[in-house]
Amino acid sequence: MAIDSFSGKQIPKGTGVLFVTKRGKALAFGSSKTEKNALNLKRKPRKVKWTQLYHTEKAILIKGGVKASHEEAATLISEEDLNEETPGKETPSKQPQPKETKSAAAPKKAKQKESAK
Repeated sequence: MAIDSFSGKQIPKGTGVLFVTKRGKALAFGSSKTEKNALNLKRKPRKVKWTQLYHTEKAILIKGGVKASHEEAATLISEEDLNEETPGKETPSKQPQPKETKSAAAPKKAKQKESAK
């Protein structure tokens, strides 16, 4: 299921609109309400009370006990998103890849020289 780019709600399959910007960024909208708020009215989801982003920002401000501006809360949210792992998605492990040994690479080079002659 896709997530609405403006409201943050899930969009059921077979519904909604996918808008692609000139730069190639795909924006998914579940209703004309969210599409108009984002594109025509150019509203910010952080300042619209019925969006998911507004509620998460408000929860962070209340949890921290800090009265911060929208810009400060936006930096707090972005820092939390970077630190949290998305549930259901596994992060790629950073295990070293096995390197080829010189003995394994040498026969390949010898075969290439023989085929070139």
